[in-house]
Amino acid sequence: YSLAAADFEKLAEDYSGTPEAEKAVFFAGDSYYKAGEYDQALKLFGQCRDMLPADHPLMVNCLVGLAATNEQLKNMDQAIEFYRQALETAVYDYQRIEIMKDCSRALSAVGRDEEAVELLERIITDYPDNPRTGEIIERKAELLAQSTAAAQGN
Repeated sequence: YSLAAADFEKLAEDYSGTPEAEKAVFFAGDSYYKAGEYDQALKLFGQCRDMLPADHPLMVNCLVGLAATNEQLKNMDQAIEFYRQALETAVYDYQRIEIMKDCSRALSAVGRDEEAVELLERIITDYPDNPRTGEIIERKAELLAQSTAAAQGN
């Protein structure tokens, strides 16, 4: 993935200012993310976010990239904020569902189980025909059990 990232960066440089360069910056960030090179991924996803107009179709992907990378780096408050921005930007239901699920995971990781459960409940309520509803109901039950156990001191 690192080689692909370097090629995408070269493409972005060679075609600077074009739609192809914008896509190349995103794919370079994505390749660095997949290679586990999170600092580079963060830099490029940020660059992508800064160069694209708010309504660009790739914007949601840049924001999710920033969120996921921050999550990997254990910058959970930043991850949650970027997931929320991505959710506001998302156009398609499948994007919203995945972003809410990912944000819920990040919220739970920092002990914000009530907010995490609210997001899962929103998926269940807003998207009852989602094929992953069963999985989301199970995750919600796990979070509720964790919260109850924590409240009881177990």
